[in-house]
Amino acid sequence: MSEARRVSFAADRAQEAVEFVRSLREHTAHARSLPWRADLSRLPAPRILFHLSPPIEADQSATVRTWRATYRYGLLHYRRGPGFLIVRDFRPGATRDEIVLDRPESVSALEHFADPHPLPAADDPSYPSVQNLLADGMLLAVGGLAVALPYRLHRLPLPIEVLGHG
Repeated sequence: MSEARRVSFAADRAQEAVEFVRSLREHTAHARSLPWRADLSRLPAPRILFHLSPPIEADQSATVRTWRATYRYGLLHYRRGPGFLIVRDFRPGATRDEIVLDRPESVSALEHFADPHPLPAADDPSYPSVQNLLADGMLLAVGGLAVALPYRLHRLPLPIEVLGHG
């Protein structure tokens, strides 16, 4: 196992933070853990990341303990249809289980932020869609950069009993 990476969500470390979250999202999507440690003090609502593989901490904060206790594969994922995305959000505190992105500008905005990019200015045509995604917890913004949080499932998140083997 590789050494755990230390991640800070401070604005001056924004590029590193959003790149790491992109990588963590991709690892989690394939049900692979990634050893990491976090300074969550600059993250206003850490629960936004509770669908991702949790950090490892020797002295676990209450936030990390909650994260580790509530994490399971598939808490925030999407499915693609022709011209739309269905986002399923089962993170603690989520206001909706299902969000349908069926406007082309919303789908485009979420796809754009699959890789980290700067947030758009208020006069940018994508601004309203990006603000909606931020409000719904679909994007993580750090220091003027953002990255998409939902991942596409690469494994079935079903309990073994559902498959008749339990």
